[in-house]
Formats: sequence, structure tokens, C-alpha cells
Amino acid sequence: MAFEENELMDDDSKEEESIQESACNNFSEVLCPATGKNAGEKPNQNDFFVFKHKIKNVWSKLKKIWTRRQSPKPKKYRPPTFKPTRQRTTQLWSETWGKKTALSLTSQELNRQESIHEILQGEIHFIEDLLMIQTVYHQSLVHLGYISRSEANLIFGWIPTLISIHTEFRDRILKALGPNSCFTYFGTSVQEWIPNLKIYSSYCYQLIEVKKLLDEKKNSDPLFDDFLRRCLESSFSRRLDLWSYLDAPRSRLMKYPLLLTQTQKFAKNNHNEFKALEQALQMLHDVLDQVDRSTGLAICKQEIDKIDLPEEMTTVFEDANTVMCRGELETCQGIKLQCFLFNSGLVLTRADSRGRLNLYGNPFEAEHFKIVDLGSKVQQRTKRSKLQTRYLFRVDTSSESITLVTLDETSKKRWMASLCTVVNDKV
Repeated sequence: MAFEENELMDDDSKEEESIQESACNNFSEVLCPATGKNAGEKPNQNDFFVFKHKIKNVWSKLKKIWTRRQSPKPKKYRPPTFKPTRQRTTQLWSETWGKKTALSLTSQELNRQESIHEILQGEIHFIEDLLMIQTVYHQSLVHLGYISRSEANLIFGWIPTLISIHTEFRDRILKALGPNSCFTYFGTSVQEWIPNLKIYSSYCYQLIEVKKLLDEKKNSDPLFDDFLRRCLESSFSRRLDLWSYLDAPRSRLMKYPLLLTQTQKFAKNNHNEFKALEQALQMLHDVLDQVDRSTGLAICKQEIDKIDLPEEMTTVFEDANTVMCRGELETCQGIKLQCFLFNSGLVLTRADSRGRLNLYGNPFEAEHFKIVDLGSKVQQRTKRSKLQTRYLFRVDTSSESITLVTLDETSKKRWMASLCTVVNDKV
């Protein structure tokens, strides 16, 4: 179902109707001959100027109507009438399939059935969300012309693949239901399905670019922002925005280790099941490590793209795959710097008038610098300003050094800890 715009009568349409009526009245006065006691007299010079003024008035009003129609403005937002958020019903295994057999099971086996049923319900709800993204958001935004085909492919291109993968997992779990409505060979089903999750490495890498595109569209296109706001305040969205739904696959992926570990805990009496879940968890951790690396690489690329780089790329930028820390620091002279600590080194930049970042000195390679804690210092910048405590640390290399300042102790501790981690990892 495509999402259609609310058919609301706003003030702009009423104003346009009044302009049209006024223009028609003026035009009829121009065309009709004068009536009354001066009817039949030849028009004098004043009548000519009145006639000319009315023609100009008609023309300006018609031009105003034409301009409005050529560049339509979004209708003034009117929130929908309040409807309660749609709540999803969750039921226990013992309340559905296991009504007849629950009493005959041990407490440990009952907990195992409930934990598998929890995973199944999560998959069903997750697939519903993916289908909703595909129909309500993807199809509607393309149909209304708020995003181009290439933008739609970037934002929603992976959704059909994710639907297919998680539908397969749902079907595998359902096939594991035995004749007595108990889940049997769940561990082997998971173990065979886990390799499909490798595509999350590409999905999460692209998710960083998707977030950037959504923010740009919301800030630059009022129609796009209006559509998302209407969806957010509608009951089907459960008060979650589009980004929350697009980030839901990553969140679901991160929950699998906890869900499988809980299921494994209740499968200790079944050696084959326990072993299969143990191997599945190991495979899952490998997938998560790969996803973390690809996400870190995407974040690094996004941050580096903000910087005007020299023609010769230094090893700090070439080897960067994780952003350890980022934020604003100052020099002792009060110059504000945007600083980025990658796994490969420290980069200091300064914003120019265009909003681009220029390098402030050479990047510090992780192998060649050390950190010196300079404590704190109370300072008054001007006679009228208040006393401020400034927290300092120094970055030294064999050829140069720079003292950096933070305005709170927490920020300094965060930077110091991250810098020490980078230095120690390179030792």
C-alpha cells in the first residue's frame, strides 16, 4: 500500500481562490462599459489611467497565481488525530503450540522451548518491519518523487535480500517443530543458516552513507521531511522513525549471540544440540568481527572525506580502519581544532570559511609519538572573563610536539585513554 498525502484544505488554497475571484471581478470591470449617470460619455484621461491601473492589477494577480502553481509549497503540517500505538502481542510457547505438552516437560526443556519460541517470534516481527519498510517507505517515496531511483537503491537496496534471509531462518525454525509441537533439531538449523549473515558486512558499511543521505535530504527537502514526520506520528510506525527501522537489522544481528547463548544454556542435556549451538556461536562471532571492521572502515572513510588531503597520502590515512576518538580540542593559543584519532595515528585539522577541514600540521603516526600528561591549569583569558580550569596533555615526536587543551576532565581522560590504546597497540 502506497502512502498518500493527507487531503487537507489549508490556508494557501483558500487564499488562491480569493485572488482568483478578485482578479475576475477586476477583469469584468475592465471589459464592461461604465454605467450610471456618466454612461455614454467619452472616456477622459483619468479614465484611461484607471483602466491601465486595473489591467496591471489583474495581470499581477494572475501572475501570482501562476507562480504559486509553478512552485507549489508543501501543505502546512496538520498532525493526524491521535491513535494508540499498535502493540505487538507476545505469547509464550506454553500458551500456543505447547499447551498440551508443556506440563509433561522438565523445567529445563520447557525453558529451551520458550527461548527458541522467543527467537521465532522475534524473526516474525522483524520480517513484518522489513516488509513495512519496503511498502510504506520505499514504494511511497519513489511514487511521490521525493527520492530518485539511485537514492532508493542506496537506502532500500538491501531490504529484499534481508527479507529473503530472515524468511528462510523463520521457515527453518518452523520445520524444527516435531509432532508433539516441540522444537527438535534447532542447533543444526542455526549452524547451517549463519553463513547467510555475511552480507551484513556490506549492509552495515553502506548504512553509514545512508544515514548521511537521510540527514541531507531532511535538511534540504521540506516535502521529504514532512512525509517522514507524518509517518512517525501515524500508528503503524509505533513512533519509530525511518532511521530506526533501517538500523533495526544491525540491532537484530547484535542480539543473536545473547539469544543463542540463552538457548545453549538450556540444552546441556543434549550433547549434539549443545555442540551445534557452540559452533554456531563461534561462526556468529566471526561474522560480527567482520561487520565491526567494515563499519569502522566506513566511518573512517566518512571522516577522511571531510578533510582536504594533500596530494601525497600519508600512512595515517592509508592504514586507518577505526575511529578511536574524535572531537574539538584547543591549542595553548586558543586555536580550536577538529581532531581525529584513528588506529593509525592522530590528525589535527582546522575548519576554513567553506566548512572544509584543512590539516593543521603533519599527522602524528602511531608508531612515532608518545603522550605526556601536563595536569591542569587555572587561567583567565581576559580581564573580564571568569577563571577557567584547562586540562592539558602533550603529543611528542622526535621532530615536533604540540600541547592540546580540553575544558573538562572527562574529555581529557577519554582522549588520553584512546591515545594510550593506539600507542600500545603499535608497540
